[in-house]
Amino acid sequence: MSLKKMNAFGLNTYIEPTLEKIQSISVEFADGGIYKVITTPISKNLYNYSLSESVIYHTAVTAGHNENVSETYFILDGVSGEITKEKYSEEVYNAIINNGSLAVGYRDKVNGIVQIINSNTPSMNDLKIERVYHLIINEVRRLIEDTIGKDNSRSLTYPGLIGTLISIKNKYVGLGYITDLNYTLNKIGQDKAQLTLKVNEDDIIGKFDVSISLEINEE
Repeated sequence: MSLKKMNAFGLNTYIEPTLEKIQSISVEFADGGIYKVITTPISKNLYNYSLSESVIYHTAVTAGHNENVSETYFILDGVSGEITKEKYSEEVYNAIINNGSLAVGYRDKVNGIVQIINSNTPSMNDLKIERVYHLIINEVRRLIEDTIGKDNSRSLTYPGLIGTLISIKNKYVGLGYITDLNYTLNKIGQDKAQLTLKVNEDDIIGKFDVSISLEINEE
């Protein structure tokens, strides 16, 4: 079994932003692979984080909530420090916003309340879109591996696969993570089929596709 677009899963990184760096990382990861590109160091509990340490903090923030939560305008409790718009030139700040890197700013400057301005990734999808997409794909992979075994020692049938997909669809539609999950199966050989999934999220126009090639019995 092989899965596409699974090599980079949830990588967070940082850059000291210049126009060239921002545009380069946006082009390199336009098809996905990076969740957060941190550009601005934070301070918390009287400690000034470096940029690399700020990546660790932001990773913990993301891990602390469900996959279908957007971080756009997400308040960073207790965080202070430099603000992206004040730290960099207007040209660099706009490039950060427009190319899927992460900026922080004030929700309430008087009281020092800091928020994430944008949680788009370099693919220009909101972070939650990427996280839900990977969640669904990995759920499919896990359930298929549970059925066939990691050594492919057990058979997978069409009815079994369809039942697995229906259960995943019902689970995540019920949780409100997605609005639909469509799939098609095409025979591509004597004992191989190609499964294409389309994951729909309610505020996204368009669909994500992933193809899985696997051995499958018709009965």
